[in-house]
Amino acid sequence: MYAGRVEGGTDALADRSPRPGSIRSRIPNDVREAILEFALDHEDLTPCELAVKYTDEKRNFASGSSAYRILKAEGLITAPAHVVIKAADEFHDKANRPKELYSR
Repeated sequence: MYAGRVEGGTDALADRSPRPGSIRSRIPNDVREAILEFALDHEDLTPCELAVKYTDEKRNFASGSSAYRILKAEGLITAPAHVVIKAADEFHDKANRPKELYSR
């Protein structure tokens, strides 16, 4: 038998959430607001470019993915314009010989 001290007793056997109590790496709200204000002043920049410029000018690090998530949460990231290309039913330049299949 184990003779050491038992932590928590029978309460330690209860189901608990595996999630941590708080998120340590969360960006503080004042930094989030500063990034949003900075983004509104520099609307022509991508989130990655914005993060680099913000880090250079404000001396406070922000990653491109963090900038993207902050802007996305505020609805400032729009969906890119997709170009739809329809596939043809058959090749326009058909191969006449087997070697032509691999030389294209």
